[in-house]
Amino acid sequence: MRDFLGLLSSACKHALQEAREAVSMSDLELAIKAQRLEMGYLDQGDVNTLRRVLDKGIVPSTESADTLLFENFIACYPNGHVWFRPHELIVDFVQAHSAQA
Repeated sequence: MRDFLGLLSSACKHALQEAREAVSMSDLELAIKAQRLEMGYLDQGDVNTLRRVLDKGIVPSTESADTLLFENFIACYPNGHVWFRPHELIVDFVQAHSAQA
């Protein structure tokens, strides 16, 4: 929820800077792009780890996976039981660029 509200706020600020009263899809796309860039960069091993998380819903027992979880590249959802998923802003990227793709 925090990420959603942050994106919404960023999109609204961009619309206001452009002297518009309504948020457009381009405002949201700019907010998403800025957030992705702020998250940092991933190497191929990280992308493959995130694909494994996406496919299995669990975090592997590796130092790299622990770092990705700590840095919020992996989200943890309590839904009756705990399951994991890559951050929603990078799921499409992970699917397109992982070795399993």
